[in-house]
Amino acid sequence: MSFLAMSPTVALALLAAVALAILILYWLKPPPQLVVIPSMLIWNRLVEERRRSSFLDRLRWWISLLIALLVGLSIALALSRPELGATGDGHRKIAIILDNSPSMSARSQDGRTRWDHATDLARRILREGGATDEYLVVDTGGQVVGSSFSDRRTALGRVNELEVSLVRRTQLPPLEVGDAELFIISDGVGIDDAPPGAVLVSVFNPVDNIGITAFDLRAVPADPSIYEAYVEVTNSAAMAKQVAVQISGAGGQRARADLQLEAGESRGTIFDLSSFARGPIRAAITSDGDGLEADNVAFSWLPVRSETRVILVSPGNLFLETILRLDPRIEVISMGPADHRPDLVADVFVFDRFAPPMTPAGPAVFFDAPAVDWLPGTGGEIIAPAPGQWDPAHPLLRSVALEDLRVDRGTQVDLDQIPGNPTVVIGTRTAPLVIAGELPGKWVRVNFALDDSNFALQAGFPIFLSNALSWAMDEELPSTISPGRVEVPLAGARITRLDGTEVESREVLGNTVFQADQPGLYTAATPTRRLHLAANLLDPRYTDVNRTVFPPEDPRSAAGVLDAVMPVDEGWESELWLYLLFAAAMLVILEWWAYHRRLTV
Repeated sequence: MSFLAMSPTVALALLAAVALAILILYWLKPPPQLVVIPSMLIWNRLVEERRRSSFLDRLRWWISLLIALLVGLSIALALSRPELGATGDGHRKIAIILDNSPSMSARSQDGRTRWDHATDLARRILREGGATDEYLVVDTGGQVVGSSFSDRRTALGRVNELEVSLVRRTQLPPLEVGDAELFIISDGVGIDDAPPGAVLVSVFNPVDNIGITAFDLRAVPADPSIYEAYVEVTNSAAMAKQVAVQISGAGGQRARADLQLEAGESRGTIFDLSSFARGPIRAAITSDGDGLEADNVAFSWLPVRSETRVILVSPGNLFLETILRLDPRIEVISMGPADHRPDLVADVFVFDRFAPPMTPAGPAVFFDAPAVDWLPGTGGEIIAPAPGQWDPAHPLLRSVALEDLRVDRGTQVDLDQIPGNPTVVIGTRTAPLVIAGELPGKWVRVNFALDDSNFALQAGFPIFLSNALSWAMDEELPSTISPGRVEVPLAGARITRLDGTEVESREVLGNTVFQADQPGLYTAATPTRRLHLAANLLDPRYTDVNRTVFPPEDPRSAAGVLDAVMPVDEGWESELWLYLLFAAAMLVILEWWAYHRRLTV
């Protein structure tokens, strides 16, 4: 005998505990009460009658005890879901692959999702197998680790633990099942070719769906301080749909557009974000009869848009000042080193061949900074340092080409003396040419003068300078990621959601890895750097939840497929627990009748 609800050890322990409890309750007798009576005549007669009927009384007690034991053990045994043996033809091995791609969360007209139907069918396959058969349950999203066969109770537990995965790329796991029976339960949207001999069980049903397939924030070319939001919506339903598109910001600002989309049509809409405050931006759509919720929202981050006040302190650098003034969002205040005061206030400070005697009151960009007390690590001179290598993923080098960079003379910097573990953007740790950090505030150090290199003549230098200002003011647009496993190029970063709750993460080979289980805006932060990550399900392939590989006019139902390949006689052995509960109820009625007939005590 096997048990579905618990292990054999726990089931036997439960039966023993129930039997012991009933025996103890029956053997316990209430203490006799002292009663004063006027005569012993009546009691002597009663004692004689009791002596003549003692055998019948004990028999009634044993019958009552037996019925109580049967009732208690029947209920306890029913709770353990027992099975007497295999219901199929001999020992079998059954493997089930559950498709848990995003399209499986599409909700049909009966109010249930395709995933609900898939898990019901998986449980049916497991129930109809034999108690001594071996089972394997895996999924296309990689939530189940391992491919070893187990008993039915373990397999049912795996089915209950699985859920729909929002990973974009799902695939059939490679299985070596040998002579096992393989079932693939899917809607046919997120799977490729099935292995030979596999039984395909379809849970596909047509569902109307409208989703966001593109979402991006971009600055207006004529005025970089103004941003626009681009939202593309796709209608994968078989009929025209009215769709409401809404953009909401951190300060409660909202914008809305209503679209009429024909079947299969995609259309983009642009929203003006000039009135929106800095912070998270959420796009959402609503439409009647929409069957998939995961692609109805998308997130991004709106950076600083206001005019930037930049103070340039330099002994004279017309080229650097000209580039700064070409940016329409920047107000440049230029001065010499003698005019600098510690009480100056700016959004960003740019120091050229000069460093103030005290820490500046804001983010700063340094070009060939001399040694001062608060700026540690500045050393001697380096002749003709080679750029060596650079980090193209760093925000400072976005769209900046450095193949032709040449430096004639640089300043040696000891990174071990600089707090906060700064990042080497260009160069090596022994000869860093450009470094960046965030302690005590954001700063960028270019360890060579522009006159001692051809950097200022490079086409990417204005872009580098603009990136440096944007990064210093936390103006970075978020990195776009897909839901699922995410690797952030930061070591030991703390990952938080938009509401501030922390996400479990781990460090792998210098990167921070976490699971983005749903669309949203995530933040990865270290003591020296902060990144915004927008996890959105923007793949048009999953918005089209009706793109199935199954034949469109397949008359077979999923239940019919299972009936054809698993002709199992659903005898009473498969649902023994129901009969045990019925027997317990009948025994309770029998005890009630026997007690009132004075057949039991």
